[in-house]
Amino acid sequence: MCRTYSSQYISGDRVKLKHGYSRFGVSAAFKMMFFGFGVGVPVLLLGVFGLALPKSGKWMFYVQWVFAIVIAYFAYGYLVKGINGFGMNDNVSFYIILGAVLLFLASFNLQSQNKSKQLRTKLSLFALAGVFGFFLIGANVLPQESATYNSTASGQEMPPTIEQKGELTWYLNKEAAYQKAAETGKLVFVDFHRDRCTNCVAFQKQTQSDAALNAALQNAILYKVYDTSTKFEKYRNDPRFPELKVGLPFFLITDAKENVIYKTNDFKKTDEIKLFLN
Repeated sequence: MCRTYSSQYISGDRVKLKHGYSRFGVSAAFKMMFFGFGVGVPVLLLGVFGLALPKSGKWMFYVQWVFAIVIAYFAYGYLVKGINGFGMNDNVSFYIILGAVLLFLASFNLQSQNKSKQLRTKLSLFALAGVFGFFLIGANVLPQESATYNSTASGQEMPPTIEQKGELTWYLNKEAAYQKAAETGKLVFVDFHRDRCTNCVAFQKQTQSDAALNAALQNAILYKVYDTSTKFEKYRNDPRFPELKVGLPFFLITDAKENVIYKTNDFKKTDEIKLFLN
C-alpha cells in the first residue's frame, strides 16, 4: 500500500522543502510591510511635521508620464498573462497587443478632428472590439486543423491518444498510460489541464524550459486529462480529489495500480514533483 503525500506534507529528508517555501512567505510579508510604509510614512510626516506639499507646475507633467509608463508596463504584463490563458505564447501575445494599439491609434486619428477626444476614444474602442469580435467568431466557426488522429477500419477518425511536447510524450488515454506503467514499472504523472487556464499553460512552459523538471518527467509515464474529457468528470467526482472541485491546475503522481503517491494544485512546486519522480 503506497503512502499518499499532499503538497502540504513532506516527510523525512524532504521536510526541508517546507523551510524553503516558508522563505517565500517571509519575503511576501516584508514586501507588504514596505508597501505599508510607503503609503503611511508620507501621511505621517505631513501630520506630525506639517510639511507642505510641493506646488504644482510643469514638473507634474513629467510625473504623470512616469506613472503612465509604470501602469502601462504592469497592464502589458497582465494582458500577456491573460492571452497566455488562451494557449498563445508570449511572442503571439506581443503582436496581438501591438496590433490592438496600432488599430486603436489609426482609428482615433482617422476620425474628424471636430469630434471631442472622448467621442473619438469611444468610437476607436468600438472599432477595436468589432475587429476582435470578427476574429473570435471566425476562430470558432471556421474548420480548424486538429491533432493527429487514428483511423479505424471503417475509416472513422478516433480521438488522438498521444500528444508530443518536445521530448515529452503525453498519453491522452488512461488505459494506455497505465498499461505502459505496468509494463515499465514507472510511476504515472497526471496533469489535469485546461487550455484557458493561465497556470496550466505556465506549467506546460516549465516542462520545456526547466531542464531538471523535463528530465524528471521523462522518468515517468505522462498522462494528461483535459477538462473536456469524460475521464475528467470521473476524477472530479472521486472523493480522493476534492481539489478538482476548486479549480485547476491539479497534478497527481500514482503507481501503476492508481495508488496516489503525491498530489498538489500548486504548479510552482516543481521541486517536490522532481523529488517524487526521481
